[in-house]
Amino acid sequence: MNEEEVKIKIVLPLLRQLGFDDKDLRFESFTQSPLSNNKRLFSDVLAFKSGRPVLLVEVKSSNTSLNGTSGREAFDQVLRYARTAEIVVPYALVTNGIHILLVDVFEGRLVINQPLADVEVGQIRKIELALASSVERFQRARADSLATLGFISIAELLRRCQRQRELEIGALVAVPAASGPIVDRKYIPALYVNRESAESEMVKFLTSDFPVFAVIGDAGMGKTNLLCHLSERFGATHPALFYAAGDFTSSIFSTICSDLDLSFTDLRQLVESLNVILETHTFLLFIDGINEAIANRSDLFIELNKLAQAFTGTKCRIVISCRTLDWQSWSRTMNGALSILGRATYQARNMERPSDRGFALEALTEGEFRTAWQRYSEAFRLRRDLGTRMAEMCREPFMLRLVAEVYHDGKPLPDYIEPIDLFRRYFEEKFQNEGRKLAVSRALSWLAEQILETSEPRVPYHKVRDSDLPAVNQLLDENVVIYRKSGFISFHFELFLEYVVAEYLANQTELSERLRVIRDLYSSKLVNSPGIVENLLLWWNDDKTGVIASTELLKQGDKWKAIVCSVLRKNPSVQPSFRVIIEALAVDTNYVIRLFLAQSLGVQAWGVIADLARSSEWESRETAANAIGFLGQLTEALQSSLLELSSDFHWRVRRAAGYSFNRLFSKNTHEDLMDHVITQLTKGDWRARYACCISLISTDLDEPTRQAEALLQLTQDRSAAVRWTLAHYLPRYRGDRRSTILSELIFDPDPWVRRKAVSSSIDLFGVFDTTTSLQRLAEDADTGVRVALARNIPKLSERALIVRLMQRLMLYEDDSRFAAAYTLYDLGITENTDAEAIFDSCIDKHSLSMRERIARRDMDFATSRFGGIGEYISRRTEYTGRDDPYMDIVDTMCSLIKDTTVEIHGAGQSLSPLFHQLSADSDEAVRWAIVLYLSKYNTDLGSAEILPEIFAKLAVDQHWWVRREVASSLREMNQQDSETTWSSNLLERMIRQERENDAEGSDEVLFFANGYQHSN
Repeated sequence: MNEEEVKIKIVLPLLRQLGFDDKDLRFESFTQSPLSNNKRLFSDVLAFKSGRPVLLVEVKSSNTSLNGTSGREAFDQVLRYARTAEIVVPYALVTNGIHILLVDVFEGRLVINQPLADVEVGQIRKIELALASSVERFQRARADSLATLGFISIAELLRRCQRQRELEIGALVAVPAASGPIVDRKYIPALYVNRESAESEMVKFLTSDFPVFAVIGDAGMGKTNLLCHLSERFGATHPALFYAAGDFTSSIFSTICSDLDLSFTDLRQLVESLNVILETHTFLLFIDGINEAIANRSDLFIELNKLAQAFTGTKCRIVISCRTLDWQSWSRTMNGALSILGRATYQARNMERPSDRGFALEALTEGEFRTAWQRYSEAFRLRRDLGTRMAEMCREPFMLRLVAEVYHDGKPLPDYIEPIDLFRRYFEEKFQNEGRKLAVSRALSWLAEQILETSEPRVPYHKVRDSDLPAVNQLLDENVVIYRKSGFISFHFELFLEYVVAEYLANQTELSERLRVIRDLYSSKLVNSPGIVENLLLWWNDDKTGVIASTELLKQGDKWKAIVCSVLRKNPSVQPSFRVIIEALAVDTNYVIRLFLAQSLGVQAWGVIADLARSSEWESRETAANAIGFLGQLTEALQSSLLELSSDFHWRVRRAAGYSFNRLFSKNTHEDLMDHVITQLTKGDWRARYACCISLISTDLDEPTRQAEALLQLTQDRSAAVRWTLAHYLPRYRGDRRSTILSELIFDPDPWVRRKAVSSSIDLFGVFDTTTSLQRLAEDADTGVRVALARNIPKLSERALIVRLMQRLMLYEDDSRFAAAYTLYDLGITENTDAEAIFDSCIDKHSLSMRERIARRDMDFATSRFGGIGEYISRRTEYTGRDDPYMDIVDTMCSLIKDTTVEIHGAGQSLSPLFHQLSADSDEAVRWAIVLYLSKYNTDLGSAEILPEIFAKLAVDQHWWVRREVASSLREMNQQDSETTWSSNLLERMIRQERENDAEGSDEVLFFANGYQHSN
């Protein structure tokens, strides 16, 4: 008998004989072992008495032995399963239908170990009585645990936790006053606005199997406020502790024991005891700002991983906050794999990449901001008239606080003020007395000098000069700087630090001295150097300094290029003299830099934008297409340019035009453009329909409108590229017809479209039930569709559904088999599945695993080429862009292959097998990316010999946009080295074959092959 037959024919009758009704049984329960970070465990049956689990049943097939070593292994396994349930299960039973083992979990001993046929009626009766008394046993165990802990009741634990929170959070609490301080404390309960999405995800997290909830966000987004609020809300009914990570002077474990008056010496003992006493409660450990731990960062990383492991499968949870830029270093190991902490972290639906874990805390929503502005207006008597740009800036909670303090008591609000000017006003408001202001200025200058000398954003308090001590203490009182328990003082907010250091350096008047200062800064290890340079360039506001300095900064990397864009954005008056700089940034290799430039060009630059739109460089045209959508007003010439760009032969230019249409539609001021788009959907060529599809599907539209009808018609569009675009952007659409559109797309005749429908089905799972669609796609005849399902499925939170779908895929004898096995293996779901066996049986599992990491964009951010720059920009200024998902694949190749190259060459091996696997991948995006990687970013000189073979294979790829990238790369190779005959011969062959091909996209391949010139 197989396991299912043993369950039905043997186990269920036995459980009924023991007095259980069917309603007392839970099947295929999921838990995770605290003994391993990657073992997720399933019990076949869990039986309950009086609402408590009393018996765990593990079913084996009849050909599985339960004698000797096999029996001991089964005993160990079922004992481990029972001890990792939410509440320890007192008894566990394992049977293969022939033999039976009954285990007393509390005592860790075998009660019965004999053939099932030999079990007598009297033994059955004893088991039944033991199970009935197990609830009382649990109560006794709980009492023993209470005595060990020294608690009188759960109420005592709640009281001690509340006492600790009052001390820790009390130091962060402020009371608003019209003329008093507001930024001198981080948390203002009277003004706090509920972050609905965060609280909703927190509730889901508490019912999930994950032990860690990570709030990830940029500086000033309100992470500390959110954690304070969550600890108060859930601490009212659950025991909850709150800590600031920067204040830990000893281990988290010893700090908890000290604050709760406990004497444990072992973390696991504490966790197990808490797990018994908690009953229906959950122990919550809040740790704010793990990125602010500087002195003990490595120790904290190790301990957080230990806590995540120990809390798994228990009633204990950790809630942490971290700055976006730093989160990867905490959630991943040095080689880019998820750390124990990362694996244990709950994955909210608003995280951008499938491999990312945590909850992304962003700016206030429109509704949240309305509530916040009303509360701040009443508390600080602010004027109610708020300009559009000012309102957008104030959606960042910290900026809202500054505005409230600077413009209190009815002071006139400007239409907009740059953050640097707002800080200046803040300091003037805070220190109005001239003597006081002078003393504080001297102290700030000394702090800036120390920071520059040490390249550290903190200063030891004991080094403060006696003459500066009163002023520094005053800065501490106002919380402009804060004191850490480690003995260091640091600025409360990074932007304060950058402003103060820039002011200290800004007295240079000679061009040569200014350039020396900037060179020193871009050579410094101080992480705040880019922000300081930005402040200096804005402070000096000198075209000559700006142009020369910017020319140097463009050579220093993406962060410095972003700073130049930011200067252009914040000081539009310098743009005419910066024309050469703008043109250089417009063709930058990093899409995010180009997009930020587009967002930084104001109306004053319309002439430059018009010229970029006519450029022969596609990057410049893309920049122009994006920039037009960011302008508040359009000239007739620019509107005409945008319409022309929507039919451009380069897909990135068309995509940018679609995004700009969308931005303009969102402003409800361009009805003529909307009419044009609707017309293009029926009369335009497929390129125009591609751009128009992008513009419509991500715009908020009323269902009855003709725009919504147009989207439904696109499911039958004659162009596969247009239908693919519809599938790609469908999750952004908010109308009720999403399910209707999706049901059409999963049956699309082109597998290219169905592959994209896979990710949409998963992304929309939380909006409506797409289980049927996913089951249909798991049966798809195309291997690539099934592989796409395996690679995207980790985004789902329904673990049981993941297992069912992946088990189905592992029955195939193609790439979807390994992809599914890798998914389960990577998630740690290997018990009771074939994943580990399939994974280990592959001879080339290492290169296949590398292929899967690349395809899933599982990059190592420490060695990535482009990763993180978008988050860096958004932390500093208004930025609405996202990283390019296609360049993310290339970036992943750059980061992973760089390390692998060293390892492989050291072992005398070659990367050729990996490159061949990538070039044959079922995902056309991977095949496209390997062309771009090998032609532009590859540092493995030993792979040059395989280029002709790989490019020849991809030159006849079934997808025209892969062939298009091959043609473009070959053209560039020929221009760089005219003596490379294989590339010129292959390009000529491609041109001949594409001229004979009248399929969609061939004319575009020719356009790229001819150097962005239309073929005659």
